[in-house]
Amino acid sequence: MAQAQAPIRHYHVGVASLPDERLEQIHALVARALAEESRALANLVRRDVAIVAVAIVAGPPDAAGLAAFAVNGGDPHALGQLLFSHGAIVAIADLMMGGLGHAEDRPATDLETEIACGRMTALAGALVGIVQGSDDPVELEPVGEDSLLLGDQVTIHFEVAAADERHRILFAAPVRRPLTMSDDLDIVARTCAEIPVEVAVRFRAVKLRATDVASLTAGDVVCLDHEVADPIIATVDGRPLLLTRIGRSRRHVAVEVIDLLGEGGRAGRADAALAQAVVTAPDTDRSIGAPA
Repeated sequence: MAQAQAPIRHYHVGVASLPDERLEQIHALVARALAEESRALANLVRRDVAIVAVAIVAGPPDAAGLAAFAVNGGDPHALGQLLFSHGAIVAIADLMMGGLGHAEDRPATDLETEIACGRMTALAGALVGIVQGSDDPVELEPVGEDSLLLGDQVTIHFEVAAADERHRILFAAPVRRPLTMSDDLDIVARTCAEIPVEVAVRFRAVKLRATDVASLTAGDVVCLDHEVADPIIATVDGRPLLLTRIGRSRRHVAVEVIDLLGEGGRAGRADAALAQAVVTAPDTDRSIGAPA
């Protein structure tokens, strides 16, 4: 029985984080994996069928109109994605059920999807191993079109060729294995550490009658309900963070941190700390941060 070959007709790869020799290795291994899968599938269904590579490109896949499946391993993140046209799912399922591999113009049924994914899982695992150097077993799980993979990605475009028809399949994977959850949190923490935040230090508000506010003019003095010796709560995004006291540093008004307000019950602790600090507040005319 004649079997169609699976030559690589075109490559275009430009992921900067991969050296040229690694890209060439990926080229050769993808061609070999697709050729082996073509032979295995053709022998299984006893039909002229091949999985033919079209291109390997840098960047994420265009998932529009394709059914997307996460390629999951033992890690908490997807190792990659396998994306089928509806025609590819129907054609593969038809072959596996003894047909010629024709694809009708209709959405794939749940059974056809299960059959096609079952057949393509081993190939997805092989492609993950090629791109990321992993040999872990994988499974496919349906995901939405907006599901994202993190990191520089390689997308492999190939087709299932059977019964004089060709149907699209894409495989995409980060060029490096996804990070663990703790690594992700560490990256987030380091990134957030560089983000500027606004710390607000506010005196206690004062309540005035509307008529008093309306009659205020330049030079009027408004007495606050905040005693001179009272500490001040510093907030970030409206959340109490620091207990401070007012003072000065050189020619600037300044505050000195006298306590940190913990995460648990922060607002309640702020009230308690403020009440205690009012009793023990020192003279606020001292210079804060000035040279000795």
